[in-house]
Amino acid sequence: MEVSAVVQVDGVGRGDADRLVTAVLAAAGAWSGESRPLWVQAVRDESRSALRFVVLGPPRRVGDVLGMIEELTGDVR
Repeated sequence: MEVSAVVQVDGVGRGDADRLVTAVLAAAGAWSGESRPLWVQAVRDESRSALRFVVLGPPRRVGDVLGMIEELTGDVR
């Protein structure tokens, strides 16, 4: 079974967005050796200073990514 989640982080500048994307993608890559891969896409909306993540994969790993984003930003919606 796979689940998906979309998370938006508002009010994030370009530098912070780049660092956040790098951290999240690095963590997702560390889990890539598992039998069911984790898919993460990040999209930046410059005009709204927003960053959106789309995450697809095993429920536990999707939850791990959401927890990481929340820990790094204090904001998960």
